[in-house]
Amino acid sequence: MKRLALGCFVCFVPAGTVLLARDLPDVNRQQLIAELEKMEQSRKEQWEVGIKKVIAEISAAAQSPLGAVKLYQSAVRATQEGKKDQGPATRRTARNQQQQEDVFGSSTFKLGMQFRLRYLTMLLRISAGESPESLFPELERYVNEILGDQKLMEDEEAWRIWGNAIGADDPIVQMFRIEPYLKGAKEWGTTPGNIDGLIDSVLMPHYREKKDPKLIQCWDDRIERQREKVDKGGLDMRMDRFETETVPKLQWQRAMDIRNLDEPNRAISEMMALIRQNPGHPDFVQWVAELKGLLAGGT
Repeated sequence: MKRLALGCFVCFVPAGTVLLARDLPDVNRQQLIAELEKMEQSRKEQWEVGIKKVIAEISAAAQSPLGAVKLYQSAVRATQEGKKDQGPATRRTARNQQQQEDVFGSSTFKLGMQFRLRYLTMLLRISAGESPESLFPELERYVNEILGDQKLMEDEEAWRIWGNAIGADDPIVQMFRIEPYLKGAKEWGTTPGNIDGLIDSVLMPHYREKKDPKLIQCWDDRIERQREKVDKGGLDMRMDRFETETVPKLQWQRAMDIRNLDEPNRAISEMMALIRQNPGHPDFVQWVAELKGLLAGGT
């Protein structure tokens, strides 16, 4: 009988009658928005103070090659502290670290690390609000100084450390926790040693916009640098192809930039000379079409 009564009771409980907790009283939305904005502003101010301190410390280290290496070594030690041996992967890292230590004493590495910190400082200053345009003279000086040091350019072992991309695995980035602040430099990239890339993406566009004759010097320097690299390879076939295909292609682009500097007659003369001298070039048909278009279009 009890079982029947219980069954009857259960059957009469309407489906879905689950008691829900009532919502809290209405919140003051405007007050919460004001509080959030205040916290945002406070965080921004703290970040500005913090990043300026980091920039100042890195910039101070970048004043000399020795100071740059000391900061780098301190960062390496700081990021390695507390790490336990985790097998082959960790031992490989230790071997790589030993290989790096072998080049720490070279003058080219020390100078390269100074350039690396100079470049990192510029990236951080852009992230902190400075305009890339205001830093252009500094970047221009940076590029020219590296190109002017032949020994630095030729030391590939040192370049693999100082000239490589600055990313999350960089000891200095890890020590200061600044990886999120390396993305504010449009077109600059994060590789201090990518000099040709900086010339292509930052310096030459600036010169084109300003109609600066330095643009043509960039082309001449590039052709000469590439010729030296190919010549060091020691392959006659490669050098021949460079002179008969690559150089004319670069010279055509150079002539197009001469036209952009408001020297159309000089540009046309150089283009015509390239076509006459290179009738077998793969771009011959394209060049003829482009030059005919320029001639038909007038001045």
